[in-house]
Amino acid sequence: MRQKDLIELGISGVLLAVLIFVFGNAVKKPYSRNIAPKAVDLSGIDQTDKIDSRSLYNLLEQQAKSIVLKRDPFTAAPIVSENNTQPGFVLTGIVWDKIKPLAIIDAEVVKKGDRFGNKVVVDIKRDRVILSDGQEFFEIKLEP
Repeated sequence: MRQKDLIELGISGVLLAVLIFVFGNAVKKPYSRNIAPKAVDLSGIDQTDKIDSRSLYNLLEQQAKSIVLKRDPFTAAPIVSENNTQPGFVLTGIVWDKIKPLAIIDAEVVKKGDRFGNKVVVDIKRDRVILSDGQEFFEIKLEP
C-alpha cells in the first residue's frame, strides 16, 4: 500500500472510532434523580373522622395555591403574579403587530428587548407589557 492510502485508512479509523463514541454516548439513558414526594400536612383534617377524598382534595388545593412559581415549566412564557402589577409605570398605548409590536410607556416607545429604566421589556401582548428586573417579572396593563 502507498503511504497516502495508509494515512487515509488511519484517519478513517480514527473518525470511525470518534463516531462510535459519540453515538454510544448519545443513546445512553439520561441520569435520573429520585425525587421524594413532599409530605402532606394533614393537620387541617380531624384524624378521628374518616378522611374522605373531598377534604383531602380541598387541603391539597390550599397547599397548591401557596406554592409560588417563578416560571411555567410547560412554556417559555414568564409567570407574572397578581401582586407584581403596575410597578409605577404608565402604559399609554400598544401598537400591535405579530412580528414587531411596540408599546408606549411613560411617553417612550419601546420594543421587545429594550431597556426601560432598570427593567427590560420581556414581552408585549395585545393588552399588557411584561417587564423584568432580572429577578422578578412585572406586568403593566393597558387601561381602557
